[in-house]
Amino acid sequence: MKFWRFMPFHKFLDVIVHHRLYFPSQYSLRTDDAYEGFFAWPDVEGLPAESDPSAPRAATDYVNCWHASEVEPAGLWKQYSDPAGGIAIVTDRERVVGAFSDSKETLVPGMIEYNDTIADSGVSESLASTVFRKRKHFATEQELRIWIPGEKGAIEYNRMTDEFFSVNPNGERSQIPSGKSVKCNLDVLIEKIVVGPKTEPWIFDAVKSLLEKLGLSFSLGYSEVARRPH
Repeated sequence: MKFWRFMPFHKFLDVIVHHRLYFPSQYSLRTDDAYEGFFAWPDVEGLPAESDPSAPRAATDYVNCWHASEVEPAGLWKQYSDPAGGIAIVTDRERVVGAFSDSKETLVPGMIEYNDTIADSGVSESLASTVFRKRKHFATEQELRIWIPGEKGAIEYNRMTDEFFSVNPNGERSQIPSGKSVKCNLDVLIEKIVVGPKTEPWIFDAVKSLLEKLGLSFSLGYSEVARRPH
């Protein structure tokens, strides 16, 4: 199975120049799906984080997401790139796992289960079940998720700023970041790079030039969606 990660040009630059992938916190993903990380599907409307027992864990769990598809999914270009176009990195599961072999982080890969209730999925009420489960409304994502389990310990929430803080045994507080970048081996990770159907020609040329200057020899091509009949 092939896995695709779509991104605008500036995010691709961060990956290719710094050899890293960005892992947002699971809590930050609630801007797209308010049910991210809940142990069960409550009525979340108006539920503040300090009343949500899953919020501190979701704030310290970090995830990186890929779309599973053997063919190029046309619709995701619109969803994850910008009006000027976008870029996709194509890989497979073995490459994704191997790319982080030298990382000090604990990384756990898994496919998302799309179920509306725990009874549907048959999974236990565990931390992993909250990371690798989403509602059926999101089943078109067909998501492979790479999970960095969160830290354990006392966590405080500031409702005014919507920020979380870890508290050590001495009572000292430190802000929990909303995401983290993790170094990876691009030679292992990337099978090929695809430039999106709406991407300006200069961006393709810039990507090609950049790869050459960085000494990277990845396969680079245009989207199959952009192909014309004549």
